[in-house]
Amino acid sequence: MMEKEKVLKGQNYDSRDPELINMYPTLENYSKKYNFLDSNLIEEKAGILIE
Repeated sequence: MMEKEKVLKGQNYDSRDPELINMYPTLENYSKKYNFLDSNLIEEKAGILIE
């Protein structure tokens, strides 16, 4: 099983996996966008989660 699959299933995974490491900058950007939005902007926040 790939490490990304383990993450999505909530299982223990190797955070040093190259695929995961390559994803970190993108995920950090999504996290910043999500957290920057006002809590009342529910649809916009949901859109970020779907991406």
